[in-house]
Amino acid sequence: MRKAIICSLATAACALAWGQAASSHTPYLLPNAFDAERDHITLQGALTEDDYFNPDIPLKAEVYEETTPDGAHLAIAPTAILKDVAVIEAPLAQSGTYRFSTGAFVGRKMSMANVGGRWAMVRPAGGGERRPPTNDHAAGADGGKPAGDGPPQAVAEADVPAGAARLQVENVMTVETYVSKGAPTEAALQPSGHGFELKPITHPNGIYMDQGFAFQLLIDGAPAAGVGVTVYRSGDIYDEHKIAAEAKTGATGEAKISFERPGVYLLTAHYPGGQRAQDTPPQAHAYVYSLTFEVTR
Repeated sequence: MRKAIICSLATAACALAWGQAASSHTPYLLPNAFDAERDHITLQGALTEDDYFNPDIPLKAEVYEETTPDGAHLAIAPTAILKDVAVIEAPLAQSGTYRFSTGAFVGRKMSMANVGGRWAMVRPAGGGERRPPTNDHAAGADGGKPAGDGPPQAVAEADVPAGAARLQVENVMTVETYVSKGAPTEAALQPSGHGFELKPITHPNGIYMDQGFAFQLLIDGAPAAGVGVTVYRSGDIYDEHKIAAEAKTGATGEAKISFERPGVYLLTAHYPGGQRAQDTPPQAHAYVYSLTFEVTR
């Protein structure tokens, strides 16, 4: 299932959520339990800024995806969308592992233009002087700092020369988490083969400190090599260093994260990874993936 994000707020507010605010906000899905005992689960969907998991902006989607332990895919409408967070209640009719996901949705569209031999984001007319995103976790790979000196990374529409080469770039996001009712199972873990995905090697509901979390990143079913991964730990609001772990995928797209403490973590990755030289055309799609999971002793 593929869908666009639904913004019911005014256009300016949507621009804030996915433009200016996206420079430092990261989306997540957080269940009230990773090891469920009831016949339902409640999740919160939101964007947060360095404070995991304190919601700041609701993650709005027309429907969320629930993959059941037998591999079926269900559409779940959000129960409520509040000012800071979306609330989703989903049934757990079977025993086993469930995957909850936004599916791949377009979080932000950008117009790019080649100005003076370098590609820059185009600010729409009347868009003010907002700077482009600088946080790759939310904004995608083209949100990073430019390589080397040169023209600014963003230009006003009026400053784009006539006949300049133009490209449209979409930031495509996927936000996921896993919940198990009873013993963990494998069917819900299978990737679709489309877009930017994380395939767990270690079961996401069976991550222990002494074993770590092994996984594989895929792009359209093929290994995504050389992709940077960043992991944040919940509850570190008073720590100066917010990052709990970092890794990079190898040639097979695989990586493994180790942990020093138990807790709830947020993993983020973007594709393509690394800094793009400004004289290199951007790709049409920049992918962002986030996964919330629990580490136990």
